[in-house]
Amino acid sequence: MSVELALCRDLLADIKARIRAAQHSAALSANAEMALLYWNIVP
Repeated sequence: MSVELALCRDLLADIKARIRAAQHSAALSANAEMALLYWNIVP
């Protein structure tokens, strides 16, 4: 049972890390797009 629990914990930790990485990537992309938009608006 403890081996299964350890596998579940590792799987959950991996999923959480992948979600955090995807959120970070999305935030960077959104920030880059907003910066480009502002540079195009300001003459």
